[in-house]
Amino acid sequence: MAGRGRPRKPHHLHIAEGTLVPCRHDPDNAIIATGTPEMPPGLRGEARKFWKAWAVKLAGMGAAEVDSAELASMCEWWGRYRALARKRMPKDMLDAKRLLDGLKLAWREFDHIAARFGLTPSDRARLKITPKPVADEFEDMLNGRKKHG
Repeated sequence: MAGRGRPRKPHHLHIAEGTLVPCRHDPDNAIIATGTPEMPPGLRGEARKFWKAWAVKLAGMGAAEVDSAELASMCEWWGRYRALARKRMPKDMLDAKRLLDGLKLAWREFDHIAARFGLTPSDRARLKITPKPVADEFEDMLNGRKKHG
């Protein structure tokens, strides 16, 4: 769709980057997703394995409970890709083309969703998330800073 411009950066990314500007980003109306993704009961095989390998890591990178459906979709496309990749290449050219087209489609869909979660270095660089340093209470005590709260 032409004319829509760049998609808005989510508020949690502005907060993580320290670029949240109240007059521009209106934090009172910001929807901050919470919770952790929950695996749907229908995931099987490779899709289930992918979920178990990545859901916790993605939650640590900002994925929330509301992202469960998108994450499940990514896992299902991964499962489809793996199932097609295990098939032997048919000798018939038409069947071989169908298999390769299926592989290409499954990978493209997986990759498209995976980019939203920042699964490759270039995707993470595009998200530009820099972790904030964790406060070290012992270091603060040594430097004479008191913990407030």
